[in-house]
Amino acid sequence: KIARQIAHALSYLHTAFPRPVIYMAMDLHSILLDEHDVPKLSGFYFSASIPEGEAYVDAPFLSTFKSPEFKTAGKVTEKADVYDFGRFLLELLTGEDSWQISRLTIDKDSSLVAYIHNRAQGSCINEIVDPAILAEYGEGGVSLLRQLQAVLDLALTCTEEDPQRRPTMVDVTKQL
Repeated sequence: KIARQIAHALSYLHTAFPRPVIYMAMDLHSILLDEHDVPKLSGFYFSASIPEGEAYVDAPFLSTFKSPEFKTAGKVTEKADVYDFGRFLLELLTGEDSWQISRLTIDKDSSLVAYIHNRAQGSCINEIVDPAILAEYGEGGVSLLRQLQAVLDLALTCTEEDPQRRPTMVDVTKQL
């Protein structure tokens, strides 16, 4: 539910204005839940609209942005938000914070995204998903495991290295 609502909010930012707004702050710490557990995006201080006539935002001031294209060129499009949303989905699935990984055995020079991309091929979804999710739903059933696998597949697509291979946030919202 939270992932779906956040995806909708990002889709709105990308499509509801004359120029797309890139959020640039997507992570677990930028989401607040109200008294009814409705998620709210916070921290719009890094957000930027793509300038008229441009295809990207040049954001050299933002050293914590995580998408590969930002790290290499300092230029971002809406696909950078898609990447960070995919990383957010991986955090929800694994129960791990990208910055403070504890349960998974990840090389200190690796990232949660790289680890999951390497592990997902041939790995059982039960090895990746937070055990608390499985416990809450009674070890699931085939239906739960299929849903979790679909979310994992979506997260992997969102975190593709090549921005052109990532879906739009509108497509992500529809899939969720």
